[in-house]
Amino acid sequence: MSGDMLTGERSAWVLRGVVAGVGAAAAVLALALGYLMQAGLVVTVETGALSARVAAEVRSAVRRELPAALEAVRAEVPAQVSAEARRRLSELRVELGGMTFDLPEVAEVQVEQALDQAVRAGVDAVAGVVDMDALAERIAERAAALAEERVAEVLEGQRLEVRVAPGVPVPVRIRAR
Repeated sequence: MSGDMLTGERSAWVLRGVVAGVGAAAAVLALALGYLMQAGLVVTVETGALSARVAAEVRSAVRRELPAALEAVRAEVPAQVSAEARRRLSELRVELGGMTFDLPEVAEVQVEQALDQAVRAGVDAVAGVVDMDALAERIAERAAALAEERVAEVLEGQRLEVRVAPGVPVPVRIRAR
């Protein structure tokens, strides 16, 4: 009987220890949650990594899309100049000895052809001078600088509220670095 009493007392002490441990853990958890709800979290966003990613994407897009854009310019500019030249040449009148004459059609065609050749040569010369890699790099660097600058401006100091459980909001402050 004495052994049963001893076992009963031990069980009571063990139970009291478990309850005290669970209570202490709950108190520590409540204190930590209360502190977290008051102080919140700070999330740091690395703008350098983000801007490097923007630069890589912009560089890739420029290298991929600029040649097609230049080809479109090569096709469109001469056609637009020819149309405008044709319109102006059709309105052109030559005055000789007090008489007004339309420009002969053969002369109009020759002027249009010469102008078209000059425009095409000019567009080709300009397009041929463009260093795609250097241009892509300059655009990418500028995009990266703008991204880093703007992301830092927009995100710095922003405050969010994250609900970790119903009725338990945790403030989150964003810091850009």
